[in-house]
Amino acid sequence: MLIDLLKDRRRKEDSQDLTKTIKSFSIFRYKLGRSSMFAVLKSGGKEYRVAKGDVIRVEKIGGSVGDQVTLKDVLMVSGNGETHVGTPNVKNAVIIGEIVQEAKGKKVFTYKMKRRKNYRRMKGHRQTYTYLKVNEIALS
Repeated sequence: MLIDLLKDRRRKEDSQDLTKTIKSFSIFRYKLGRSSMFAVLKSGGKEYRVAKGDVIRVEKIGGSVGDQVTLKDVLMVSGNGETHVGTPNVKNAVIIGEIVQEAKGKKVFTYKMKRRKNYRRMKGHRQTYTYLKVNEIALS
C-alpha cells in the first residue's frame, strides 16, 4: 500500500528528487503507525528515535550509497514489552542500516565585523548529510 502511494506520487511529479520522496515516505509511515520495536541511537552528537524501515538524516558517515552500516551507539531499545536502557550504551545492541543518499544541507553564513575598523569577514559552510534506512534493530 505504501509503495503504491509512493509510485503514484513519482508518476505525478517526475521532477521530484529523492529527498522529497524520503520526507513524504516518513509522513505516510507516521499515518500508518509506528513499528512496535524502536531504539534511540546516538550519531554525530545527536540522538534519534528509530524503528525498522525509518529513513533518518545523520551527519556524514563513511561509505557510499548502498553500503551496509552498523551503528553501535544504541542508548535504548524497547519492544515486545521490554525496555533496555544502557549506561551509556546497551550491551550487544546494534542497528543495521543502509546508506540511501548523501547530500549537502543549506549554506550557513557567518559574518564577523568590527565597527569603524574596516574589518569584515564572511564565511560559508554546507554540512554534508547521510540518509540511512534502518533495516534491523538487533539485540544479541
